[in-house]
Amino acid sequence: MKTLVTLNDALFFQLQGLYDADQKIQNAMPDFTESASSPELKTLLTKYQRHAGYAQNKLTWVYEYLDRRLKSRTNKVIGDLIEEVLSMTAHASTEEVLDATLIGYVHIISHYKIAAYGTCRAFAYELRLHNIYDIFNDLLASEKNLDEEFTQLANEQLNEKAFQISYLRRN
Repeated sequence: MKTLVTLNDALFFQLQGLYDADQKIQNAMPDFTESASSPELKTLLTKYQRHAGYAQNKLTWVYEYLDRRLKSRTNKVIGDLIEEVLSMTAHASTEEVLDATLIGYVHIISHYKIAAYGTCRAFAYELRLHNIYDIFNDLLASEKNLDEEFTQLANEQLNEKAFQISYLRRN
């Protein structure tokens, strides 16, 4: 039996996946942080973990506002991405390449969340759920800001260091 009958159902379905995603991210970030060698990356990963906790608190409020029972559904996308990161860390031969690859995967995770928050925000707008719209607007903005910080760190430091190590090893 199909359970997504209304846009409200679709919003709730997305909400369940996001709740699980943020829980998985919170649990995985300590491993990611431990794997990273760059102090700046470690700091940013810790910040991302805190943001996932903040987001989970906001999503809990949305559950309560919608008068729905708090539960999540398994978010396979984030679960698979986290497993991919853990696999990559076992295969990276240098700290520099690991850091550049790690930040790339965190970008993928962040972009998924940006798309999901944007979808929820659009659904909330159509459903005239202004308080929920504002929450997803806030989560979307903060996720985009973090993504920009990851981009800046990758472009200004980590990718160049990985390139230099790769170049030296080839020559």
